[in-house]
Amino acid sequence: MESPSITDKNKMVMHYECPENHLTTGDTPYPSRALDLWLLAVGKVLKVDDVISDYFAKQQRRG
Repeated sequence: MESPSITDKNKMVMHYECPENHLTTGDTPYPSRALDLWLLAVGKVLKVDDVISDYFAKQQRRG
C-alpha cells in the first residue's frame, strides 16, 4: 500500500497491510524493503522457522 508519510505529508511511503488490519509493517520509501519487512513480520507470526524445522525433522525420521 502506498500512502503519505506520517512525518512528511509530501513524501509517499510503502507498507504492507493485512486486508483485515491484523498486521501491518512500518513505512519505508522502498517497495522492496516493505516486502522484506512484511515477510519478516509474517514469518514471526506464523513461526515459519518452527514449521521448516518440523518438516525437515519429519523427513529425517522417514528416511
